[in-house]
Amino acid sequence: MVLPDNFIKNWQIKDYDFVQQFKSKKNQVLKLKVITKNNEEHFLVCKSFTNYRKYYQELSTLNKLSKIDAPVPRLLYSSNKIIITEYIDGFLLVDELFKGGNSLINELGKTLERVYNALAVDSYKNNVILGDMNLRNFIIDKNKNKIYRLDFESVEKGHLSKDIGKLCAFCISYDPPFTDYKLNLTKELFDYFKNRFLLSSSFITNEVLIELSNIEKRREIVVPEKVKYNIYKW
Repeated sequence: MVLPDNFIKNWQIKDYDFVQQFKSKKNQVLKLKVITKNNEEHFLVCKSFTNYRKYYQELSTLNKLSKIDAPVPRLLYSSNKIIITEYIDGFLLVDELFKGGNSLINELGKTLERVYNALAVDSYKNNVILGDMNLRNFIIDKNKNKIYRLDFESVEKGHLSKDIGKLCAFCISYDPPFTDYKLNLTKELFDYFKNRFLLSSSFITNEVLIELSNIEKRREIVVPEKVKYNIYKW
């Protein structure tokens, strides 16, 4: 990938290199190291989209969230299906949460509440949701101990129960899936967000089971009946 000329000019970049490619099924996402004419070194993230609609969705969402200083990467450049943001030096939430990071649930709640408030149409019951709740889309800043949200191309109108249900389904099905520890941690997530956002248990449960059914088809795995039974009781 070649950086746009106007970005190079505006940033007064004398040299740059793409140092890492991040995992992405739909787009090309690269970590970028730039050196300016003043010999300042910066690490950025360059995301190249294959779909214009997804590009504009992410761009408009980032613009809206940046105006309220929400926990999202700072937008630095956008043009022709390319978005460049600051690089957040940190750890993926998916890695830290499963190391016994129950205390991170409250920080995740703060991040989601700020994002949902900024994107809300009317209220929590009729709002804009993130759509993709993969835990790899959240990163913990090493320095500020704050959780950032990274991906916004799947933002859509919907009920918060759908997002929370997907979050729980992803949590319980990460490798190794359906362990007792994952089940207990997911129940903590379920209860925490049900209470924080005043959601119906039955609505969230239904969304968890819908997403688990989708995961079964995508990954060709089987959700144990014992797990489904426990979720029904939530």
